[in-house]
Amino acid sequence: MNGHVERHTSVSVTGDASGVVRRTMVEETVIRVDGGDAATTTSPASDGMGDCFDIDSCCDAREKAMIEALRAYLRPVNAPDCLIDRLHRCIRSAAQDAAREQR
Repeated sequence: MNGHVERHTSVSVTGDASGVVRRTMVEETVIRVDGGDAATTTSPASDGMGDCFDIDSCCDAREKAMIEALRAYLRPVNAPDCLIDRLHRCIRSAAQDAAREQR
């Protein structure tokens, strides 16, 4: 596998009028693979059906780094600020609707 992996991390610290401070970390991973070796694929029938893929025995250090980068990208530790803000607005709206219904 030819290419490289870049990771960019941004940290955002926000606060509101009530004094609540929120820290959000967003990681962006850029993976570039240069041409040359074409990726080989196998059909599901020859895949070993049920065998687990062992990263430690099948991958070199560069491939392991790319797999970890993909995992970090697909399973981020924290949600971005815009999503957290949307969730807060949704919860606030639902609480206001529930309070109106109780009156």
